[in-house]
Amino acid sequence: MPSPPIISLAQVGLVRGTGPLFTNVDLHIYPRDRIAIVGPNGAGKSSLMSCIASSIPPDQGTYFLKPGTRIGMLDQDTLEPGPDKLRDRLSQGMDDTEFGCLDANFTNLGLTGDEIVADCSGGQIRRAQLARCLSLDVDLLMLDEPTNHLDLAVIGWLEEHLTSRREAILLISHDRAFLEKLSKRLFWVDRGTIRVREAGYEDFDDIRAEQFRLEEEEARLRKRKLKAEEDWMRYGVTARRKRNVRRADAYQDLKSEVRQDRRIDLLPDMVVGGDAQTGQKVCSFYHAGFSFNEHVIVAPMDLDIKRGERLALVGPNGVGKTTLLKLITGDLKPHSGKVKLGANVTPVLVDQMREGLRLDHTVQDNVTGGAEFLDVAGERLHYQRYLSGFGLAPNRHHLKVGALSGGERARVLLAKRLLNPSGFLLLDEPTNDLDIDTIERLEDMIEKLGLTMVFVSHDRRFVESLATGLLVFKGAGIWQREAGNDMARHFQTHEQEKSTPPNAKKSKPAEPKKKPSQAKMSYKDKRELDLLPELISKLETQIQYLEQKLADPDLFVRDPTTFNASSLKLEHAQKELQSKEERWLELEAVREELEEAN
Repeated sequence: MPSPPIISLAQVGLVRGTGPLFTNVDLHIYPRDRIAIVGPNGAGKSSLMSCIASSIPPDQGTYFLKPGTRIGMLDQDTLEPGPDKLRDRLSQGMDDTEFGCLDANFTNLGLTGDEIVADCSGGQIRRAQLARCLSLDVDLLMLDEPTNHLDLAVIGWLEEHLTSRREAILLISHDRAFLEKLSKRLFWVDRGTIRVREAGYEDFDDIRAEQFRLEEEEARLRKRKLKAEEDWMRYGVTARRKRNVRRADAYQDLKSEVRQDRRIDLLPDMVVGGDAQTGQKVCSFYHAGFSFNEHVIVAPMDLDIKRGERLALVGPNGVGKTTLLKLITGDLKPHSGKVKLGANVTPVLVDQMREGLRLDHTVQDNVTGGAEFLDVAGERLHYQRYLSGFGLAPNRHHLKVGALSGGERARVLLAKRLLNPSGFLLLDEPTNDLDIDTIERLEDMIEKLGLTMVFVSHDRRFVESLATGLLVFKGAGIWQREAGNDMARHFQTHEQEKSTPPNAKKSKPAEPKKKPSQAKMSYKDKRELDLLPELISKLETQIQYLEQKLADPDLFVRDPTTFNASSLKLEHAQKELQSKEERWLELEAVREELEEAN
């Protein structure tokens, strides 16, 4: 007999603004469920999650939560700046067991827990909140875009970690590979309704396409019927008979249905400026390299990027992917060699910080400069038609950009950057804050235009869909070009290279090993050997954090004291890491010798 649900919604509706967000929702969540909420931005995915978490009360219907059910939620809210450490802020309200998991999860997510909240980037805050959420002892774990700001290795760890957990999990994510790996059921938020599907995300595209095809066919039949009824209304009504009145009422109902038909392709095609004519050689690195305070970020390398190539930069967070993009744009100058652009090449950068948007100006002003009509790829378009192609509804065009969500700002920047012809597109995490529909439309547009592109993305499907080659970080500032777009291999490689993370799950202590009856290590040495891997892992995380901080090209000018202090900390951490690694090798050799002797 199946377990009873821990949460149930019956005929639930939620109203936002001037109308309903969704109505008549019936759904259940069971123990150990693996559910993905899917749908376009603005459809109500996060609102549905908040409603399920009881953070937002429904405007109609019945909500049931099984007594004693505990919920942990990672939402889109951020932390208020403050002088306290991440560990102190995020451990509030935790019991001893949960607190014991927190440091391990900080380490797994590339943090130490000692970072000051006010000094943290948005990405660090997000990872810290995820660490807290994963440390909670709950019955339902709710994660809204958990892979944002994570590199491939950490996403891989998160997938395996979530797969092994026993509680129910509810996900929202734009990462299609992540959804395919984890989901077993779907809640599809689709134009005011919630469709429950008892299967995962693997073949969702086919199911959605078939649903849309059926709706289009029904809409065509209604339109044909409406045309016949319009002819009757125009020529056939000769008297106010009851049957004529009934038919006239039915005509008005049908007319309303056709007017409200939920169109399948809610957005027009993405139309952009197109590919400016460039030479065969778009960009070249001539033994170009870049360093900070003797720390090599890009070792001197030679690289040619030719017209039509789409090169994905692959490597952990903080190794210099954004630095490479800035070397191409000229925002950074190489310390050795040179970077040269080809004839008629003007690179267009869409950065993850959404720079280039004026927050106090409207969407229309940001993109078109106030123009009503645009010349786009030889076509004269009204600005509303152009912006709608990027998922920006007409009622958003006159809002100030500062009032928009992160996903909407991302689409505004894409629309702005892609308006003017360019033969060379640079994208830094373009899929962050975008929904899956917009990502797929962006993929189709780039493929259709045959743009030359260098891009950074943790979205494996996006890379596999577009990349014609990879530029892979190999360590010590070395980048190596590889043919193809085999992200699965690099995903596995990152997993193998990543040191085994501390066990962040709640589990029983391991059974103590039997003591050898003959020669044995001292208790002190054995204890030291057991602790060293975690110490080494924490030092590696600290070094990565400091290297990322020092990679800021403006830090020395803006705050030379912080720059110098961070440089000294990095040097000390690197020396300590070397010492710990040598000590671990020494003790491990002793252990192996004793095992062989016994």
